[in-house]
Amino acid sequence: MYRVVACFVLAACGSDSISVVEPGDNSDDGTPTNDDQSAQDNTEDTSEESKDSTQETETTDTDVVYVDTGTWSVVNVNAIDDPCGVGDFQDVTEMVPTSFDVVESDTTKFFLDDGTVCYADTGETHVCDTVYIQESALAGTATMDIESIMIADVLSGTQMDLTFDVLLASCEGAGCVMIELALEFPCPVTLTAEASN
Repeated sequence: MYRVVACFVLAACGSDSISVVEPGDNSDDGTPTNDDQSAQDNTEDTSEESKDSTQETETTDTDVVYVDTGTWSVVNVNAIDDPCGVGDFQDVTEMVPTSFDVVESDTTKFFLDDGTVCYADTGETHVCDTVYIQESALAGTATMDIESIMIADVLSGTQMDLTFDVLLASCEGAGCVMIELALEFPCPVTLTAEASN
């Protein structure tokens, strides 16, 4: 297109010679060419992409929360749901450990010293593996099968809010006759607590 336009303009002026400026050639007046403009645009695009990548990395690093390893103390235990009335017969806060040890952690999970793994569920909330416990009662004449799930809302590397979903699943042994007069299995209990390292 540039060659055709040049021919028409120069023919009208009666010029005997035709000088054609192809796209990308430098003009005599120092005006930037298309290639120069393209190179500048590419440089600006690369700079913007690099800036965006850096900002994304900084945001990600800031948002990551690692659970500190070591011994975590559990305090302020409260029963918030006890439909069977287990608390009428025993201290339900004893169903919650007074401490636990974190031996390893990363951005998606943390590991307890007993082999329990707590996986990230939503946001900073971690749901731990179900722990199965057998508890002796009535001088050993009854054994209660208990299931417990710890849910940790990680506030920081050293602070958590905890919820324990405890289920008294069943009872075995002669002494269960007395226990079953008071409790109907399975029997759920929900407790909350705070933990710090």
